[in-house]
Order: sequence, then structure tokens, then C-alpha cells
Amino acid sequence: MSTEPQTQIPTQETQEEILQLEILKPVKEIERKTVLRHVYNTLRSFVESSSNLSYSWNHGVAIERNTMLFEKRPKWRLIIYRDSGFFKLYSRRGNLVMDVEKKMEYDKPVTYIINIYNGDSTLSFDAYDENELRFKAVTSDAPFARPIRVIEIIDRLCEFARFGFC
Repeated sequence: MSTEPQTQIPTQETQEEILQLEILKPVKEIERKTVLRHVYNTLRSFVESSSNLSYSWNHGVAIERNTMLFEKRPKWRLIIYRDSGFFKLYSRRGNLVMDVEKKMEYDKPVTYIINIYNGDSTLSFDAYDENELRFKAVTSDAPFARPIRVIEIIDRLCEFARFGFC
């Protein structure tokens, strides 16, 4: 007679019970907007490019007194207009993919509008509530696409220039 404890092989049902996690904090779904592949690929390359200063795209060129150019050839070009607080991101094809504009109204706080140009349509995100931007994202039908949250784009822009969010 064996004295070893018998181990029970888990069934499919017990394996699923073991793998179930109970989430204890509130969870909010991301609002996803689908964009064209070249728009998505430009935004993803911009967001995921290294911040290491040894890379050329982290060194700007002063085109004019208040206009700076950063580019990762041949993926994207970022132009920053220092005097107006305006950003423009172009694709490798030279298409405007995104801009950020400063919105100022009398007796209201300064807000920023993030516009993503998607062919004939424009997706606009009002950045008055930075927390809300955590729950808004763009995605694509491109292979291996993941949602790119708008807050990731803002965080990346803050690595190039200090503005309302940074």
C-alpha cells in the first residue's frame, strides 16, 4: 500500500477556475478609433522610437527662429512652432498625420486639441481632461497593431517640448 499523497489531475473546469482572477479595482474600456495603416504606422513609429540622445531624431534643426524640425528618416517628421505652441507630425509620404493646437478662450483655461488626420476625416481629441486621454486610442488593421493611447502620444511630445501637459 502506497503512502504517497495522490495528486489529482485538474480537469478543464478546475483549470479554468484556477486561472480566473478577480479584478478588485474599477476598469474602464478604451475607446478605439480605427485609422488608415500609414497614419497608424507613423504614430506607432513616433511613439515607440527611442528617446536616447544618441539617435539623430532626438536632435532638432532650427529651420527658422521659432520653428524646430525633428525627423526619423524615412518614418516621420515632427515640426514644432515654438511661438504658437503648435506641433505637426508628418508621415514618410509627407502627409500631415497629426497636429496639436493650443486653444485659448477668454476666462477659460488653455486647452490643447489633438487632431489625427485619417484620409478624408479628422479625429479630434480635446485634451482639457488629461485623464480622459488615457481611455482614448487609435488602432488599425495593420499586422500586429495594438491600441495607441492618445496619452502616449502626448507623453512622447513632452519629450520634445514642454507645453500644457508636461
